[in-house]
Amino acid sequence: AGAAALRPPVLGLLGIFLVQSGWNKLGSLRAGNTMALTGDCPACTSSVYAFVPATKPEVRHGSECHVCGRGLVFQADVARNDQSPWRRVATGRIYLVSRTDDYYDDGGDGGAAAVAAAGAEIDTETGTGVGTGTGTAPPPWPPPPSKLPPKL
Repeated sequence: AGAAALRPPVLGLLGIFLVQSGWNKLGSLRAGNTMALTGDCPACTSSVYAFVPATKPEVRHGSECHVCGRGLVFQADVARNDQSPWRRVATGRIYLVSRTDDYYDDGGDGGAAAVAAAGAEIDTETGTGVGTGTGTAPPPWPPPPSKLPPKL
């Protein structure tokens, strides 16, 4: 029972750290050094937000949608406005970060259907396209010496 009484309150120390961090962020917002940007996710139209530094005239901040998990980029121009309570306003856009599956549908088979549809297989030893007999594969490069034109 004596060892448990001497144990430091780890959760209490963690709570103090979290409260102090939140208090510092709130103070930064009140001072006007940080700005909250908000808008709609281009993928799922849910409301997204980010906190960015308001000390730069142009801001680019990467984030992630909390609903669909897609990557987002907040891009805004920060300007001084004396009519605003915080003396700064930002206007900009939210861009969707593209992923490879936006362009290639692998159908859950790791891309094998896309390769088969193209009529070629990948040779694992050389990494080159090998035809399947349909005539769609490119010729080998460099060409073998027998296929080179004669020297003049």
